[in-house]
Amino acid sequence: MPTLEERLARGARWLTARDPFSWGVALLAGLMSLALFLPWLQHSRNAARQIQTKDNLRRLGTAIFSYSDLHGSLPPAAVPLPQQQAAEPTIEPSSSSSPSSPSR
Repeated sequence: MPTLEERLARGARWLTARDPFSWGVALLAGLMSLALFLPWLQHSRNAARQIQTKDNLRRLGTAIFSYSDLHGSLPPAAVPLPQQQAAEPTIEPSSSSSPSSPSR
């Protein structure tokens, strides 16, 4: 009659998984669970992105109507830039009155 330790050692032999078949089964199970998990993850990301986009549009609409209530009209489509002061071109006097000729 085998002892308790021998029976436990024989029963736990599958935990060592020394044959390649058991590693293949474990790898296949892991890949299958990953293949089932990834589409769900992508779907949840798309749902979160859609919720964020709807919230941004709601906030934009609220801002436009708040502007309309405050100013009595919708915001302008474009804001004109302030006119830049054009500096008058200055002509600096040259040190010699005749143009310099190229040296040969």
